[in-house]
Amino acid sequence: MSGNSAQKEWFVIVNPNAGSGKGKKDWRRISDLLTGANIPFISRFTERRGQAIEYTDEAIQKGFRHFISVGGDGTLNEVVNGVFAQNKIPAGEITIGMIPVGTGNDWGRMFGIPTIYEGAVK
Repeated sequence: MSGNSAQKEWFVIVNPNAGSGKGKKDWRRISDLLTGANIPFISRFTERRGQAIEYTDEAIQKGFRHFISVGGDGTLNEVVNGVFAQNKIPAGEITIGMIPVGTGNDWGRMFGIPTIYEGAVK
């Protein structure tokens, strides 16, 4: 891929441990909802703290500009930090969505993101 082409797919970062394992348990359902909504995506599961930062940075370097955080506030925080950790693309050119599966989901609640997956995918 050339250095200036952008991926059309969404890069989905899934925290399988979010919500006491809800991220892993509910991933198939969430994946089916994304597919049903005609949202092209690839996904990566985190295995350790801080990995979503790395995944986001790497994905931006590969041309991704659209991200979905499947997890809680911590996962979303790492995705946002990954955007600001890189210097290839201005942060304003990056889109971030969230499907809340964490226990608190304070950020999602504050911005009106539904905790029901069907609503979050819309």
